[in-house]
Amino acid sequence: MTAFHEPDLATHLHEINFVPELFAIPWFLTMFSHVFPLHKIVHLWDALLVEGTSLPLFMGVGILRQLRVTLLESGFNECILLFSDLPEIDIGECVKESIEMCRSSPKSISYRRFTNEPEIKDPMDIVEVPMDVLLTEICPHLSLSDFFSLVCQDKCCVVDIRSNLLYEKSCIDGSINVPYSGVHLGQHELRSLGLQPFKTLTEAIKTKKIIVIASAEDETAHLFSEYLVKCGAPRVCVLHGGVSALHSHVPSLFTVPTKKNGQK
Repeated sequence: MTAFHEPDLATHLHEINFVPELFAIPWFLTMFSHVFPLHKIVHLWDALLVEGTSLPLFMGVGILRQLRVTLLESGFNECILLFSDLPEIDIGECVKESIEMCRSSPKSISYRRFTNEPEIKDPMDIVEVPMDVLLTEICPHLSLSDFFSLVCQDKCCVVDIRSNLLYEKSCIDGSINVPYSGVHLGQHELRSLGLQPFKTLTEAIKTKKIIVIASAEDETAHLFSEYLVKCGAPRVCVLHGGVSALHSHVPSLFTVPTKKNGQK
């Protein structure tokens, strides 16, 4: 979730190996009562009761956001010391930003099924990922249902990273093609993707659209999404099930491009 809203911070924490397990577990086990005094907890819990079970994840990002400047200037040891004695947090601002992030984020990217909840039956809504896989991924999964909703509202930018050949046979209407095979993962600049992808992604970031990575393979989708995060792109997620799953359930979203789009 940090990478979705704060890519630069997520990249830095990942590079110094300061993983959430080192500081966030007590937050969620105690619903932040381990961190804040009672008068702040009351404010926070009021919001939790109204907004639902996903808000704690965004509260965690809200805390990190307030510490952003210090964290970006800190190494692993400094971060450990910082969280051992957490600085003053503006709980009102933190709650406000957390609610904004929660409401502006697709529901599926923060979905976690609790043990007493029934399994999701509609394949359009499924976003469950094995825990061992989840721990290795930086960007969240987006359900087909949420993707369809975003497309209808023109709130997303779709990056198809399949080969030119596959893209030219059939592609998601309005998507751009950035073949994964031509991406230099060591060059963390959007300009290295080519002029058209650079313009499209820059505009998407400016207008706060969600960047959705569509691929034929999960591994390449996550490698490319991680690359975009390292380039500083916010709101990046991976289409769950990829292009094939979407085509199976919503073939009407596909078209045959009239010309090559998004190539270098």
